[in-house]
Amino acid sequence: MNNGYNVVCKALSLSPSNTFKWTEEYAVFAQPNFTSGTPVTPTTKIMPIQSGQVTVLDSDGVFLTPTGNPWDGPFEINNASVPMCFGVICMTGDGLLPISLDFQPMGTGLEPFTPMLNLMVWFGRGLGTAVMFSTPVTRALEVVYTGTTSQSVSYAFDPTTGSGIWVDNSKMGAGLQYIQAILSY
Repeated sequence: MNNGYNVVCKALSLSPSNTFKWTEEYAVFAQPNFTSGTPVTPTTKIMPIQSGQVTVLDSDGVFLTPTGNPWDGPFEINNASVPMCFGVICMTGDGLLPISLDFQPMGTGLEPFTPMLNLMVWFGRGLGTAVMFSTPVTRALEVVYTGTTSQSVSYAFDPTTGSGIWVDNSKMGAGLQYIQAILSY
């Protein structure tokens, strides 16, 4: 969301093949702050929204029904309440899961959210589903969905170098051992 990653949408256990699915169905929420290492905890009602629409968080802390005609592009939150961190949830194969949250509370005004059809994949410890993080992820692969709805990636181990790397399966080289992840929306 907005060209960044700061919430683990789905943590999967290590297995030879993992599948993660999502659809372009979004909802927004707010919470008072961003605390790295803790779960996302919306303090407002979750409000479904579509690209091109605007919702208002009113002075009582309640989201109003979004207005505007859906189209490709950002959706927006107009904050008329106290400063809040705004977040976005998407529909996954496991239901609604958070995908993004502002690092800093936003005061009054309009904030656009631009969905990215990208996914970052990595191995890590200590971060579960819906947990916020602020430290950079290393040894990751950003999977870009341009003109496709399904991608397959692998974590390959090259015995000649003794190191591993995430790779797009369409670019897999011979002699690499790998763990596969199938990603689709």
